[in-house]
Amino acid sequence: MRSVLVDWLVEVHEQFRLMQETLYLTIAIIDRFLQLYRTIDRKKLQLVGVTAMYIASKYEEMYSPDISDFVYITDKAYSKKDILNMEMLIVKTLDYSFGRPLPLHFLRRYSKAGKALPIHHTMAKYFLEQSLVHYEMCHYPPSLIAAAALYLAFLVIGNDEEDEGKVIWTDTLAYYSTYSKDDVLPAVRDIAAIINKAEDSKYQAVRKKYVHLKYMKISIRPELKSPIMLSIAAKSDESNL
Repeated sequence: MRSVLVDWLVEVHEQFRLMQETLYLTIAIIDRFLQLYRTIDRKKLQLVGVTAMYIASKYEEMYSPDISDFVYITDKAYSKKDILNMEMLIVKTLDYSFGRPLPLHFLRRYSKAGKALPIHHTMAKYFLEQSLVHYEMCHYPPSLIAAAALYLAFLVIGNDEEDEGKVIWTDTLAYYSTYSKDDVLPAVRDIAAIINKAEDSKYQAVRKKYVHLKYMKISIRPELKSPIMLSIAAKSDESNL
């Protein structure tokens, strides 16, 4: 159910043309709320999702969408009152605390430290957004998953051998991220497995988003089907047997 919700929220986020931070904060709010408030009715998950985005947009955006826009986007399944009541429940449950480091914040820092090209940074963002959809990635700290996303982007763009990853994860990146190559490899493999299955997944919002020229058509680049990518993904599958 969470994956269905996040997949839909990616589409809503694009439709509203919101900042990237708003999407990440939305998902962070949802996950924290559901972790603390375990009695939510499944039928209200969409309400939780739109309300989380409503809160996140007020936190991140200069001009956030009106509450009526969120009512409309749910095809009026929920009223303004429903959203406002859920907003109160969420903010009380989270004790009015929304500020937290997001994977995107760490990625920007690492990309600068590693002198990443736009293609690397954009591909790493694609990896991060794909990871948002999958609950099994939630146990990774935001800083670690950002490091893994950039590592994988460096690996598949312009590198033919996995061993070259020893050069990719430089002392500078290790210093600024505080992670060694061995630290990031488990997350790298899990991300690769997700990307390997993305084309056939029923969750297509992120892939469709990154097919556009604005995002360098990242989701359809041939490197995502390269032998090195398939090899890394296979190692993740093997570890889960």
